[in-house]
Amino acid sequence: MPSPESESSHLAGRPVTDINTRIPAQAFLVYYFLTRDHIQCDPEGKFLNGSNEAGTLFPSLTEAEAFARSVADRSPRIGAGIYNSSWKVVAQFVNAGFVQQQAKAHSPGRLFLWAGALLVAGSIFLWIEVRSQWTLMFGFLIGSRLLLAGVLKLARGVHGIKRGNAKDS
Repeated sequence: MPSPESESSHLAGRPVTDINTRIPAQAFLVYYFLTRDHIQCDPEGKFLNGSNEAGTLFPSLTEAEAFARSVADRSPRIGAGIYNSSWKVVAQFVNAGFVQQQAKAHSPGRLFLWAGALLVAGSIFLWIEVRSQWTLMFGFLIGSRLLLAGVLKLARGVHGIKRGNAKDS
């Protein structure tokens, strides 16, 4: 697998170590980010410290897009984005596997399963609290938080189903 440095030289890109560098007019900066958190990093996923590569500068958008796509396709952990000369994000690319993983994690069926488990666990903790005549505060604190999380997961699942039905019609 080619390294980003060899690929950037192949595509006439220039590595940049300072993220605050000035982007020349009509040029584009490809930056790297951790897909899970959207935190900027270097091509290996390490945090920026001023000495590692913060991005790659390209003279044209087509070269920048080709390089950004190749970075995103290489690893599900690392995504790539493109800044224009006024530091506006032109495009972002992530690995297709990451997108599928996120879609699966937020599927309504999985959300309903989590909602049910959280609602049952919260109810058990509140039942323990009631049985102890409201002397154990942990039952109320943990139980109410689990019930709230369960209600929120349930609402997200219902929203996902409604959004899915709207796409079908």
